[in-house]
Amino acid sequence: MTLTELHSTFISRAFEKVLGQPDAGTMAFVRCLTPDIVEALSTDKRFVLDDWHVYRVADEQVDETRTITADQAVELRESKRDPVLLLVDTSRAGAGMDGIYSAAREIDEAGLFAEALRLAAREVTNRLDRSIREYAERAIKKARGFGQIYSVSPWTEFDFYVRVADTQRHPGELVWLLGLWPIQQESEADVGDSLQLSRFFIDRLFGSAFAGQTPAQLVDSLRLLNPSEQQKIDLEQFLRSAAIRPLLASLVELSEKPELWINALKLEGASQAIQEIELVPWRTRQGKLAKWSGLIEEAEVEPPVLILDQKAKLEIRWKTRPDNLERNAVQYQVTIGTDMEELASREVSHTAKKEEKFRFTKDDFSLSEDALLSAKVVVSVIGNDSVKTQESEFIIRFGTPPDRGTSGVGKIMRTFSDGLIELGRRDTVKDLASTTDSFSSDSKGYVVLRIPQQGKSYRVFRPPLIHQIEQDWVSRNGEIGRWRVKVRASGARAGLPEFVPSMVPDASSDTLWQSLRDRAVNASRRMAERFGTSGGGVGQIYDQTSPVFNTIVKEYLLA
Repeated sequence: MTLTELHSTFISRAFEKVLGQPDAGTMAFVRCLTPDIVEALSTDKRFVLDDWHVYRVADEQVDETRTITADQAVELRESKRDPVLLLVDTSRAGAGMDGIYSAAREIDEAGLFAEALRLAAREVTNRLDRSIREYAERAIKKARGFGQIYSVSPWTEFDFYVRVADTQRHPGELVWLLGLWPIQQESEADVGDSLQLSRFFIDRLFGSAFAGQTPAQLVDSLRLLNPSEQQKIDLEQFLRSAAIRPLLASLVELSEKPELWINALKLEGASQAIQEIELVPWRTRQGKLAKWSGLIEEAEVEPPVLILDQKAKLEIRWKTRPDNLERNAVQYQVTIGTDMEELASREVSHTAKKEEKFRFTKDDFSLSEDALLSAKVVVSVIGNDSVKTQESEFIIRFGTPPDRGTSGVGKIMRTFSDGLIELGRRDTVKDLASTTDSFSSDSKGYVVLRIPQQGKSYRVFRPPLIHQIEQDWVSRNGEIGRWRVKVRASGARAGLPEFVPSMVPDASSDTLWQSLRDRAVNASRRMAERFGTSGGGVGQIYDQTSPVFNTIVKEYLLA
């Protein structure tokens, strides 16, 4: 592996940041780096750390490459002289490192590369442009999304950023480092399309679903737009050689063949002919869930649920317009994801049937067994990002779900107002500010707001003490007063909150005072009633154009 000056500089700074200022005799080690990276760093004289001595640990001593044996590493630890960082070659260090593993500090991969990636990404922005860095970030995300063939390690991501900054080339030309098909960039407008096509080429030409096809059949399945005879010959020859080599080795060869890159090779324009995708609803006209969907109903006000057991299936059906496209004329991307991440994604060929469909199973998901997620399905056309559609919200969980009345899902927010900003519709916010039936509570102390029309859910945490006080206030019909609670020295509560009513002086003869008192009592009672039906204090959504604001909220504040 050949390192650039930027590799050495940024990884050195990252180590210095994580290690901090050393004391005499301090020793740390790292073993998350692959042997070739360890050897390259120890050989590179530019890789130096202030106040630290760096050694590679292998099975021989080589002074020129700062390489020592495990026994020598143990001697350094016992001497307790200079601060030492050990780069452990895990394939050659041997069992003699066990004592150091148990006594010295280990530098973990996550902490090291969090800093290294930050430095490398910033350098891309400084040397090129922010839009170039964002393109690189999207490329990494696209490469991570298809984990069936290639996964992106932290070093690979770091190496990608560094080589983009060092060569000052467009990231599309270097995405082969991530396991994607290289891209010949034509315009900034095709960013999403080109990355999607890059992933499609890899999945179609190297995916296990097409492993039995000949190179000629694979090339035909791409439905290329007017490729030259030489391009077809070169592509078939490349696929023959790639069949007996690892993916990355093949992509290194491809990086030197720009005539085979995305945009040098184009797909036929059927994807541009599609005007609309219409998802077939999971619910029937009677509002019941269709059996083919694979979803179950757990509560009337909750989204449907996909239970990930051995028999789990989630079927998505859709129609396209126009409906006369030929078989395999278009490739679809069917994705299941949350607001934050992609959970599963597959490419599907057009079948030219009345309805297109695809079925996900448990094996398509890599989730922990305590997963509880709110997700959506998105169907898009590869090569045409302007045509896509999404299904409404549903819930993913494992096993047999408990009582749905005690749990909830949704995006966690600081306040519900923060979430409603995403809606972009003032009338929706106004309606929610007046409603009292959109809130529920879960077993973890969150108040849940569901907006079925938008397919969104939000959660705001309500501390248990606040919840208890609100319940007590509601039960007292909004009586004016305060609460006090006994606590131990540790701060833990030693009892239930105690209500202390407000002491009102005797002013029965003062008509003005009595009218003010009655107004405050009435305003407090009405506010307590609202708290009881709309999620308590955290459930309040204020809109000055809402009738509730003037009749209840404003009156409570003024009284």
